[in-house]
Amino acid sequence: MLETGEFATVIELAAAERLDRSFVSHVLQLTLLSPDLVEAILDGRQSMGVQLQALVRGLPVEWERQRELMATSADNLSAAALREARPATGEVMSSHPCGTTGHG
Repeated sequence: MLETGEFATVIELAAAERLDRSFVSHVLQLTLLSPDLVEAILDGRQSMGVQLQALVRGLPVEWERQRELMATSADNLSAAALREARPATGEVMSSHPCGTTGHG
């Protein structure tokens, strides 16, 4: 819906779907996961330590870095540690798509 231009912002999409804008923003973050991680999760092959909260709040956008963090999570890395992990660029998935902040 955002992609087709039906809605210009996450806020508009959330309102139209009667969902909390924070929830919509978090779900949209999952679109930035590397395809192989998505496939592993859908197939149930993800590491036991992988938690949804960490996926939507703190993974870097770089797919290779995501893979490294997911591999580390197999060693009981907590969701909090995943959120604290930042790539050198400082760019993480917690920024909202479509240039919105989700606040306001």
